[in-house]
Amino acid sequence: MDTTAFSDIVNPASKFIASDALVSCDLGEEAIILNWRTGTYYGLTPVASVIWKFVQQPRTPQQICSLILQEYQVDTSRCEREVATLLNELLAGGLIIVEENEN
Repeated sequence: MDTTAFSDIVNPASKFIASDALVSCDLGEEAIILNWRTGTYYGLTPVASVIWKFVQQPRTPQQICSLILQEYQVDTSRCEREVATLLNELLAGGLIIVEENEN
């Protein structure tokens, strides 16, 4: 899997996990997240909600894309771009944190 799209946001070997300062729930195919430290609510689309479920455990961008590609018919490069974009947005909102690979 090409990691070009991922290298713009973090080391592609980094693992992402949901922050512990959040409360989230499913709302149909979407998800609602509350950052209780800031009091900010976030709504996630159905696709973003799938990715949100995957970051409940530490995962690399490649692992997330692999899981998505197993479930959905999507072009690999599009998957990488969209996962990278969403991870960047989640990072900016403080919804996920990065566990740097210590290799």
